[in-house]
Amino acid sequence: VTAAYEAGVTTVVDRQTAASDRILVETLRGALLEDPPTDAADDRSTVDATADGPVIDATGDRPTAERPADVAAETPTDAGDVGDADERHRRILDTVDDGLYALDSEERFVAVNEAYADLTGFSREELLGRPAAVVTDRLGGDEIDGLRRALDEGDGAVTLEADLPTADGRSVPIEARVAPFTVGPGDVGRVGVVRDVSERRQLERELEGILERVTDAFFAIDDDWRFAYVNERAAALLERSVADLLGEHIWTAFPEAVGTAFETEYERAVETGEAVTFEEFYSPLGAWFEVSAYPSETGLSVYFRDVSARKAAERRREDRIRQFEALNDRVQRLADATTREAVCEMTVEAAADVLGLDRSYVRLYDEESGELPVAARTDATPPDVDASLFGDASTGPVWETFIRGEQAELSGLDSADADVDVGGLAAFPLGEHGVFVTLSSASETFEETDLLAAELLCANARSSLDRAARESELRRQRDRFEEKNDRLERVNRINRAIREITQVLVQADSHEEVERLVCETLAAIDPFRFVWFGHHDPATDDLRAVASAGDDRGYLDDVVVTADDSPTGQGPAARAIATGAPAVQNSILQAPEFDPWREAALSRGFRSCVSVPVQYRDTRYGVLSIYSNTPNTFEEMEVSVLAELGQSIGYAANAIERKQALASERSVAFTFDLPDLDAPLFGFLDGSQGTFELENVVRRLDDRVHLFFTAHDVGFDAIHDHAEASPTVEHVTLLADDEGCQFECTVRETTFVTTLLDRGAVFETITVDDGAATVSVRVPQDVDARGIVRLIEERFGRVELRSRRELDEPVFSRGEFEREVRSLLTDRQTEVVETAYAAGFFEWPRKTNGQEVAALLDVTQPTVNRHIRAAERHLLGLLFDDREQP
Repeated sequence: VTAAYEAGVTTVVDRQTAASDRILVETLRGALLEDPPTDAADDRSTVDATADGPVIDATGDRPTAERPADVAAETPTDAGDVGDADERHRRILDTVDDGLYALDSEERFVAVNEAYADLTGFSREELLGRPAAVVTDRLGGDEIDGLRRALDEGDGAVTLEADLPTADGRSVPIEARVAPFTVGPGDVGRVGVVRDVSERRQLERELEGILERVTDAFFAIDDDWRFAYVNERAAALLERSVADLLGEHIWTAFPEAVGTAFETEYERAVETGEAVTFEEFYSPLGAWFEVSAYPSETGLSVYFRDVSARKAAERRREDRIRQFEALNDRVQRLADATTREAVCEMTVEAAADVLGLDRSYVRLYDEESGELPVAARTDATPPDVDASLFGDASTGPVWETFIRGEQAELSGLDSADADVDVGGLAAFPLGEHGVFVTLSSASETFEETDLLAAELLCANARSSLDRAARESELRRQRDRFEEKNDRLERVNRINRAIREITQVLVQADSHEEVERLVCETLAAIDPFRFVWFGHHDPATDDLRAVASAGDDRGYLDDVVVTADDSPTGQGPAARAIATGAPAVQNSILQAPEFDPWREAALSRGFRSCVSVPVQYRDTRYGVLSIYSNTPNTFEEMEVSVLAELGQSIGYAANAIERKQALASERSVAFTFDLPDLDAPLFGFLDGSQGTFELENVVRRLDDRVHLFFTAHDVGFDAIHDHAEASPTVEHVTLLADDEGCQFECTVRETTFVTTLLDRGAVFETITVDDGAATVSVRVPQDVDARGIVRLIEERFGRVELRSRRELDEPVFSRGEFEREVRSLLTDRQTEVVETAYAAGFFEWPRKTNGQEVAALLDVTQPTVNRHIRAAERHLLGLLFDDREQP
């Protein structure tokens, strides 16, 4: 029964009856078409002209309607033959169990058999000659209209299924097959076969009941691979409705099954005619199915059930075996871990890889902070998950597990972070070291076997942490001892070198000598391998080596070092120039910014380097780069010592310049025009909207500078207001206002004035007028005049050099006289006399008195008077005596 239904009872019956229906329809057509033409004078048949249409005679043998001429020409004309044919057709029609009928072109019954009359509840006589509407009106109008359209549009038989109300009040389920036939030119009638399908309907209902009672999922597909039947269980497992599946092609409904065992096994069953049984996983549904497929002539019957739970249990059993084998292997590896970090990493990896606890982490106790920071966690573990669960990791259940040393398991947790899906937590103590924690989602729970396996893992992790802690302490003690010795030895070597360099700096007479001797001394220190000293050219941003020492093997010839934005300007030397601070590269191998020089450096054994700026105040003399043959050579202590060395070299370089300036009998005078006044000092002057002329510059012992100006076309109040707003000016003091406004200006920080003074320059004039400034400076000829020009260009950008003059002085020059005077005066005496002179103390009438000069210097008036009198005595003695008076 099931095999019959699997491809659809309707389909089976249709196929079994289709051939007989065609035979019956053709027989009925033959019975109508083989009659000879009707003769109006023939006494065996009559035509009732008053009737609604042609009728069968009293015997019911044949119709009396006229027949087409072409058919009549082919039919027998002998009356005996005709009678025999009529009798033969009548016997055939009456012996058929199915109802047969014929309609003429006006849809009137011209032939019916007894089975059709019984089926409709009419007698044969009640139907013949009457319109078909006496029967069809009992059916739905839509069904009849659809039948007519199908006959008009097609050229073959049309099948109709309906419930037929009969004349005697019954309702009979029928199946009718109707076909057209030609009655005459332009006239088309119809013939049909009608059968009672009550038994078939009952069979369908019984089969449906049987199949619905089957506990397994079941569906049937026909030979076109379309669903002919699907029970509710199957629809539920396939997550589709029965209505959606019926009539659907199986591979269209489930395209993901193409190419899987479902397709290959079903096709094998159909091809071989043998039943198949198999198990297969269907990924779209995430389920395993056990399938049995039984082929038949009309399709395939498939029984299947969801065996995912059984497969999962089997997998769990197999997984447990593999899990404990793998866990044993991981436990043995834990014994080889030498650090606490390694133990923690291996523990969480084992929890995730072996136990499937992919959200696990270890918190180790930190004695310094008294907290339990995370030491290792799996990638799937949310960061700061304890805080999202408990608000404070130091007071929650993880901390309680550590304090009490007892395992804890929590469920029903609610995370404050919506993105953290956590429902359960299991915490395992690791002795004095910390806690192992694993998490479950809100939809999961821990299995007992997982917790037992995790407990075993943690017991071994605790033992490994104990051993690692002992070994780590031993290593730390040994490393500290070795590091301390190495560091002390290195610092001692550097200090010895610095003492040597200090002696060199004191005795050096030129920059070249300082640079060469510094490189040679440092290169002799182990582990320093190579040292070079470079100058920065602001015009090209090139860093040019002017001195080097050590085992470089042509390193400087193979590399290009700049201080610009290109890749060759990103190294330590460029950073030291740009920032004025040491730049360390403790791993040449790993530093991306060292790419342009890495190959050349590594091939020569360089592993780390440091670049130290050499400068004095704002004056940069270059950069000192030191290379070591070991990584991480330049730690904080070494860098600090080398930074002080760079400052010492800068101070020595400045002292050499000052010495050269004092000893020089020739000088060069420059006059510059500055169109853009962006320096703070000039901005203050220009903002006062007047004309300013520099009268003198005095540098105090604390490096603060007093500038003495004469201003025209502006009052002191305006100057004072702009000074208050200036970030550079500390204060201004009015000295006199008789011939212009004479005032003193003290700057609070380094300016370009102090920078030029450091280079041995002497300011002759500074004039500020109408948004522009003119600066005249004189420098000794031995000083790098181009460096002075670059310095001004760097500070002010666009600079116009108005003039350059070389000056000769006599044998007893002003410079020599000045050196002699300064050699006799103390620094304090020089400061007081220069300030008093610049303030107009020595003019007549005096512009300032002793009390006002004392106020400028923050000293008492007697101190000013004493220093001025002593300076006068030294000066007059130099002029008038052969020797200095005490």
